[in-house]
Parts: sequence; structure tokens; C-alpha cells
Amino acid sequence: KKGLFKDAIVVVGPMARIFQDRHRTPFAQDMLGPLIHVNILAAALDRAFLTEAPPLTNFFLSLWAGMVAWLLAWRFSNLLYRFFVAGLSAILYLVLSQLLYDHADTFVAVTSPMLSLMGSTAISMVNDFAQARRDKAQLRRTLERYVSKDVVRELLDNPQTYLHSLTGVRRRVTILFSDVRGFTTMTEAADASLLVKQLNEYFQQMVDIVVKNRGRLDKFIGDAVMADWGSFVTTGHEADAERAVLSAIQMREALKRLNSMWSERGAPPLAFGIGINHGEVIVGNLGSEEKMEVSIIGDAVNLASRLESLTKEYGVDLLLGETVAQLVKDRIPLRTVDWVTVKGKTKPVEVFTITPGCTDIRSIPEWLSLHEQSVRQYRQQEFGPALAGFEQLLARDPNDGLAEVYINRCRSLIANPPGPGWTGVFEAKKK
Repeated sequence: KKGLFKDAIVVVGPMARIFQDRHRTPFAQDMLGPLIHVNILAAALDRAFLTEAPPLTNFFLSLWAGMVAWLLAWRFSNLLYRFFVAGLSAILYLVLSQLLYDHADTFVAVTSPMLSLMGSTAISMVNDFAQARRDKAQLRRTLERYVSKDVVRELLDNPQTYLHSLTGVRRRVTILFSDVRGFTTMTEAADASLLVKQLNEYFQQMVDIVVKNRGRLDKFIGDAVMADWGSFVTTGHEADAERAVLSAIQMREALKRLNSMWSERGAPPLAFGIGINHGEVIVGNLGSEEKMEVSIIGDAVNLASRLESLTKEYGVDLLLGETVAQLVKDRIPLRTVDWVTVKGKTKPVEVFTITPGCTDIRSIPEWLSLHEQSVRQYRQQEFGPALAGFEQLLARDPNDGLAEVYINRCRSLIANPPGPGWTGVFEAKKK
């Protein structure tokens, strides 16, 4: 038709696939060669050419993206928040790039800033995760010096349990108190540096035993050690009590080894008393704003301390409260000590001890039945037969302090018979 192509630019080219004049472009997978030329001519006529941002601009955009990533790492310690904000920043940058492309015919780098932003974010997150793992491992190693691995696992792997306990919770636990005998007198004459060294060696052995038996070191009180089983992690009341008693038995053996070592270098030997009790306590974070510590309080704790002090009255180094005795009597042979009312209490408790060497119910010594019979006779006011039994026990072992205590009591009661209201309960006057 005449005038059809007037003032027009006509591009002629083949369309058949046999000519293979098809090309891949950023806007289509398969575009004909003539159509590509038409688009180029149209852009030239309309002066609609894209302007690519200068290389320096693209460099600073990538640098800015990296700085944003590290700023997020500094601002957001929570990895989920950081990843969310980084993703939101990436989306905003893509939208801005599209707006520049559509309305300002300007093409800015997209790939390098996105790689810089998301790559730096990923690196910072991996670094923080690795640092958290290192810090947790270091904290675990530090805590394991003071408490058992089971307790550390509970604190670190189940922090909600730990945080909940800080508000104060009631739990049934087994408490152990150990105290060095005559330590105050030793401090008056001993060399300070040597005494501290000796005490640290003692503490190291005692704490290692507590930790090995899955206990928790609560605190040092001067030369005393306070530990518990069940305040954070428990495998059952019986298991907790048994581990506490086994710890006391192992402490005896450890102190023997230490005294042997100290005697070789001329240091004075140490002796201790141990009290173990089981009962309900309050576990909480106690202290002031300046210093706080997780500890336990309650009547059961006080009784454990009183039992430790009572070891001096009976010439033994270990006393168990009746609640502990009930939990371990089927596995560890116990020796009855007395009915006693401790300082500050009105209700008597029955206390027991464990004879050195008796660590298993299968190792019950033959003389133990004689002791138990003599104690029953004493409580039934049969002081003559009881005296004879205790004298046999003392003859067997001249260092049997408990038998000596009962011998003195029997002799005194034979000389001054008690009235009908006598109960046989010993009332402790000291803490």
C-alpha cells in the first residue's frame, strides 16, 4: 500500500527456525534477531537508554551492604531478629533498584551488594554461634570444677529449670556438712601460707569426691564444706541419699591418704566431722544486689549442720539423720547412735553412723548385732546388760568412742537410776 512505510524504519529478517536467528536476552529465553534490532532502534529513537551506575558507586553500595550487616550484628544479639532485619534490608534494596530501573533508567549493581549483605550476615551469625559454643564450653569446664557434670548439663542445657529455681522452689534434697576439727586452734600457731596450702589440698579432695558422686558444692564456710544432692538434678531421693553417704565414706579414705602425705612433710594431721540429712528445703538465689548465690535454706539444712557438730559428742566422724537412714539402710549397714534433741528443736531424731570399712550391706560386721542389742537394752533401762555389751565392744576396739560414751552413761544411770519418765533421749546443749 502506497505510503505504508513512509517515515518508518523497516527491519526485515527470517523467522523460520531453520535460520536459527533466535537469541537469549535478559527479557526472554528466545527472541528473534529482527525483534532485537527493533527494540534497539526504538530505544534509540526514544532516547530510553539505561545508564549503568559508575563502578565506584557499585563498590560503595557493596561496602555499605557489608557495613549494614555488621551493624546488625552489633545491634541485634538475637540471631532470628538479625536475619529478619537483614532480609528486610535486602528486599528494600531490591525494590529501590527496581524503581531506579523503571523510572530513572539507571541500573545499579544488585548481585554484589546482596552477596555482601547476606554473606556478611551469614558470617556474623556463624561467628556468633561459634563464639556462643566456645563460651558455653568454657562455662561448662569452669562449672565442672565445682559441681558435677550432671548438674552442669541441667544448668546449661535446660536453663529454664535453673532460672525457675532462682525464684525459690521447695525440693527434697540430701545435705552434707563437713567441718575440720580444731581448725581455729591450728590457725593460731601454724604458718599461714602452709596452712592455706594444706586446706586447699583438703578442699580439692573433698570437692572432687562430691562432684564425682554427682553432688553440688553449695559453699565453703570457713573450713567447712556444704554440699547437696537433688537441689538441681535428682535421680530419686534414694539415689541422692546413697551418693551423699558414699561421698562421706570416700571422704574418710581421702583424709587418711592426705594425713599420710602431710605427715611425711611434717604438716599436722586433720580430722573432720560429717553430718548428713535429708528433707525439704527452699532452693533460691540468695544475697544482695552486690553479691548473690544459689543456695538452700530450711530446717533440713540446719539439722544437717547440727548433726555434724554432734559427731564430737559421740566420738564418731559421721552422723546420719533418720530420714537419710531410711533411704540407705537396705544398701549400707548402719550403726545406731542415739535418740537426740538438737539445739533449737523439741522433737527428737534418731541418728546413725557408718563404721569405717562397712560400705555395703554384704559387709556387716559380726559385732554390729551386739551393739544394736546393747542399745535396745539401754533404751529399755536394762543398764547392766547394756554396760556389759558396750564393754565388750570397747575391748574389741579401744578407739570405739561411741561404746565409751554409752559405758559412761550406763555407769552413771546405774549409780543414779532414772525415774519412770526417762525416755533415753539425749538433749544437745550446743550447736
